[in-house]
Amino acid sequence: ESLLVSTLFGHKKGAFTGANYDRDGFFRKADSGILFLDEIGDISKNIQIKLLRFLETKVIQVVGDEKDVQLDVQIIVATNQDLRYLVDAGTFRSDLYYRIKNFHIEIPPLRHRQRDIEEILSYYLKQAGYGNPDNVLAFAAKEKLLVYGWPGNVRELKNAIDSMLLKARVQHKKKVDV
Repeated sequence: ESLLVSTLFGHKKGAFTGANYDRDGFFRKADSGILFLDEIGDISKNIQIKLLRFLETKVIQVVGDEKDVQLDVQIIVATNQDLRYLVDAGTFRSDLYYRIKNFHIEIPPLRHRQRDIEEILSYYLKQAGYGNPDNVLAFAAKEKLLVYGWPGNVRELKNAIDSMLLKARVQHKKKVDV
């Protein structure tokens, strides 16, 4: 938790063991911009309080410093958890929930967006320098990827692609097969 606080809000040299230099946190680095916080549902109550304070005042306190720092940062958050459920369970602050919920976009899991899989495949294959999926994936491999349920969503799909490409390279194959 203390590492996350330091990473988000920064620290002064000597603030704790190992703090050998001043460090700007992500909030300060994002001043006049946007900060993306992923997996917001996993943060502790202590960090939720610090985040809520920032959202209400636009002020942070660097670890080891008593001065407040005024910032202009917009926050975008993401989570794979149901925050409303976490609020009801008492693990996520309701006041923070209502502060971050002012513009909500729900992206269904990949298993409910089967037609997106082919586009995501193309994107990652092009990013890896392979181009068109039909030139890289055997028909059976592509079909298997398109019908799989992807409980790990896009991250799992990317990992599967990386693994398949590595396997093809190791086996000196031009096309990935099942």
